Amino acid sequence: HSQLPSLAESDNVPRRKRTGDALPKRGPTHDTAEAAELAFRAAIAALDLFLVQQADRSDYGTDLQIEARDGEHVTNYRAHVQLKGTNRTFAKSRPLSVRVSRANVNYLLHQPNSIYICYHIPTGRLFARFVEDVVSEYRSRGSKWEGQTSLTVSFTQPFDTSFQQLIHARITAAGSAELTERMEWANAVPETAGHLVDTATPRVHVPPDPIRASARLAS
Repeated sequence: HSQLPSLAESDNVPRRKRTGDALPKRGPTHDTAEAAELAFRAAIAALDLFLVQQADRSDYGTDLQIEARDGEHVTNYRAHVQLKGTNRTFAKSRPLSVRVSRANVNYLLHQPNSIYICYHIPTGRLFARFVEDVVSEYRSRGSKWEGQTSLTVSFTQPFDTSFQQLIHARITAAGSAELTERMEWANAVPETAGHLVDTATPRVHVPPDPIRASARLAS
């Protein structure tokens, strides 16, 4: 008859190699994602321009939503945020970058002013990029990229006070304009609908990139 190993023999087996002691492993991506979210929440809390809303229950490409504050008031004007984190080091001549799926880019484009946030763990710095700027950059290169299933998002803009002020101004201005226009049509009577059509001012989308925005407004 075979004998069970003695307690002494059992203790000589490395603990995690014994089947009965197996536990789930926490991958490094979990630590990276958690560090990115903590850094992002801290940056948002430091300025009181936004509230961080709960994460989507079903995450198809948006990690968080940020809601613009108006002093002590909340507005329900929001932007979608996808968080990324990396431990990689980058040469000074090359920007910080991460790969994202094309499906994720398309998903975020369906909401205006969606942004990518990247946390660079070695330096403890947060960077930001508007999703539409990523697509505009690729489109400027021609059409070869259109068949790609993933894209590289490069970051040079810190997620600092000026960027938070920029996105706050963009989403509140866009939200306010859309609300005013919607309510004008909601309250219109048949006698005034024709006048609204004749006097409606088309909204011009101003790109978030300052160079492209200046060119658009100057044209």
